[in-house]
Amino acid sequence: MTEVLDDMSGKDSSAEIEKKIQQFYAINEELYNMIARDDRVPGNKFIPPIDYLSEYISKIVFENEATNFVKNSDERFHRWWPYLEGFSAEFVRDVLSELEISPGHLVLDPFSGSGTTNLTCKLAGINSVGIEINPTMHSILKSKLDWDIDLDLFKQALDDFVIPAEITQTPPSFLDNERQFNPGILHNLLGIKQYLKTITDESIQQLFYTAFGSILLDCSNLKRSPSVGYTQKSYLYDEYPIDKFTEKIAHIYEDLCSIKNSQKKDASANVYLGNSGDKILDPEIIDFTITSPPYLNFFDYPGNYKIEMGWLEHVSSTKDLKRIKDEMVPCDNISRGLVREYMEKERIFSHEWLDYIETTVQVNTDVRPRIRRKDFPGIIKKYFDDMALIIDHVAHATKTGGMFLLVVGDSLLTDVYVPTDILLIKIAEEYGFELETLKITRSRRSGIRRSFRLRETVAYLRKK
Repeated sequence: MTEVLDDMSGKDSSAEIEKKIQQFYAINEELYNMIARDDRVPGNKFIPPIDYLSEYISKIVFENEATNFVKNSDERFHRWWPYLEGFSAEFVRDVLSELEISPGHLVLDPFSGSGTTNLTCKLAGINSVGIEINPTMHSILKSKLDWDIDLDLFKQALDDFVIPAEITQTPPSFLDNERQFNPGILHNLLGIKQYLKTITDESIQQLFYTAFGSILLDCSNLKRSPSVGYTQKSYLYDEYPIDKFTEKIAHIYEDLCSIKNSQKKDASANVYLGNSGDKILDPEIIDFTITSPPYLNFFDYPGNYKIEMGWLEHVSSTKDLKRIKDEMVPCDNISRGLVREYMEKERIFSHEWLDYIETTVQVNTDVRPRIRRKDFPGIIKKYFDDMALIIDHVAHATKTGGMFLLVVGDSLLTDVYVPTDILLIKIAEEYGFELETLKITRSRRSGIRRSFRLRETVAYLRKK
C-alpha cells in the first residue's frame, strides 16, 4: 500500500514537521540522528535538515517500486547484456503508463547505460533519445536498438559458427588474462573472437560482439558485486564460453524474430556518444526525461567494465581507461591531478549543506592515516558541478511543462551523510524545475558501512 504524507497546508507546527521528517528517515533512525545533530566540526553553523526539507514534506510518497535492473535478466532484448546499475524495464513501463507517455512524445535518457529507458520506449512504439559516454555501453546499446536485421543472414552466421583450427587472435595486452581466465577458456574465447571478425555484415557482427561481451565476466575468474574481484567458480569448463555464447546468440535471434513484423520497429531511438553536460540537443524538444545518474558512491564504471571494454577493443591501455574515467561524472579512481586542478575552479553549484559535507569529509579524511586518498571533498565538488551542467542541459532541451524523473540514492562517505537526492533537487530548481513528487522507493545498504541503511528515491520534476 502506498503511504502519502498529509499535506501540511501551512498549519503544521515545528514539532509536527520534525515528526514528518523523521518519517522520511524512518528506514534508519541512526541516519536521522546523525544529520540532525552532527557537530563534529567546531563552530560549524550547519542548519539541521528540518529547515531544508520542510518545504518538500507534503510531496513525499512512500511506495515500493521495481527499480532494480536485475529484473531485466529474463526480459527480451534487455537480457542481452547483464548490468548491475540502473533501473528495471518494469519501472519504465510503469512510468510510461502513469504519465500517459505516448508515441507522440519524445523521451530522453542522458545516462543511457545499457539502454533500459530507450529500449523500453522503442518496445512501446515511443520515440526516444539518449546520451552515453562509455564507448562500450554505447556500442552495445546501438546493437540492442538496431532491429533492421536480415534474419536469414543472422541465422546463417550462427549456423556457420565454429572455433577455427588455428587461433591467431591475442587477448588485450593490458589485462591480466592468464589470471582472469583458465587456459582452455581463454583459448575458446580467442577462437570465438576470431570467428566474429569473419562476419561481413556490420550490424550482424555487432550483435555477435554484444553476445560475446556479455559472457566474458561469467567465463572469467571474476565477479562483480558491485566491484570486480577474484572468486572461485566450480562450474567452469573449457567449452563453457562456446555453450554460453551460442545460448546468448539464440536469445538474440529469438527476440529479433519476435518483433519481425511489429510496427514498433519504426519508433526512433537515437543514442549519442558523448558527455551529457555538453548541449548537443536542440532546445525544447524533450517531453519527458527518465534517467538514473551515477550515485555518489565512487563506483568505478570503466574499471569495473575494463574486461568488456578491452576485449571489445574500445580501449587498449590503462591510459584509455583513465581518459574515459576522467571525462565521466567522478568516481573514486578519478585522477588526483584532475581533482587538484578542479579545486582551483569557481563552483557551479553551491549550498550550505554541501559546504558542511565537504568540510566534515575533509576533517574525517585528515584524521584517517590509512584512507586511500585525501581529496574526497574535491571529488564531491566536481560530482555536483558535473551534475549541474547535465541538469542545465536537460532543462535546455525540455519543453515548458515537460517532466524530469531522476532516480538516485543518498550516500555515506567517511561517515558523513550526503543527501544526494535533495541536493540534486536543489540544482534542478535553479535551472527552472519544480518538485512535484518525491517517491521513496526502497532502502539500500551502504557500501562503506553495511549496517547503515540508505534510501533510493524518484524525484518528479516539472519544467516551469
